[in-house]
Amino acid sequence: MSDGSWKPLTAKELDLKTDYGKFEGNDLVLPENTTVNKLTVTATLKANSRECKKITIWIKQKPDPPLEVERKKGDSSSYYQ
Repeated sequence: MSDGSWKPLTAKELDLKTDYGKFEGNDLVLPENTTVNKLTVTATLKANSRECKKITIWIKQKPDPPLEVERKKGDSSSYYQ
């Protein structure tokens, strides 16, 4: 905004498109077994279609390692022995 504040935009104000997956409101929904490394999202202001932003989102390929609290008690690499 001109006074330095900001207003979150929703699907009411934006037209959201992606080249992979689909949007449900503001939520980007991807298939469970994603087959791409990246996707492109384009957000276009409904009130002025000349105002748009295109971004690339890289998709994480490897799972996170387990958290320390998730390791079994007695495991030598655990905090809780």
